[in-house]
Amino acid sequence: MEYDLNYVKENRDALIDSVKKRNLNVDIDRVITLYDDIKRRRLEVDKLRHKRNETSKNFKSQTEEDKKEMKELREKVALEETEIQKETEEAYSIFLNIPNILSPETPIGYS
Repeated sequence: MEYDLNYVKENRDALIDSVKKRNLNVDIDRVITLYDDIKRRRLEVDKLRHKRNETSKNFKSQTEEDKKEMKELREKVALEETEIQKETEEAYSIFLNIPNILSPETPIGYS
């Protein structure tokens, strides 16, 4: 992700406080959850690709079962990549609505 979610994770409470003070509806925890899920899914996809690459090194000596397994791995990688893309888009759209942290001197009010 191009944006700094580590900042969001490190400043979670201050950001939630700023969101409440501004009377906004931004789910900080959802962004953090999505980010963690995206990282987990990317690791899983990397493992699947590695397994697929290792299996394909011996393509000529593969059995039908090996070829079937490779096809299933390819489909699973494609599915996971689609889910990663959806979650990335959702996280990015929420991230764009996260306000900066308010200064302690900023008065609370509604316009």
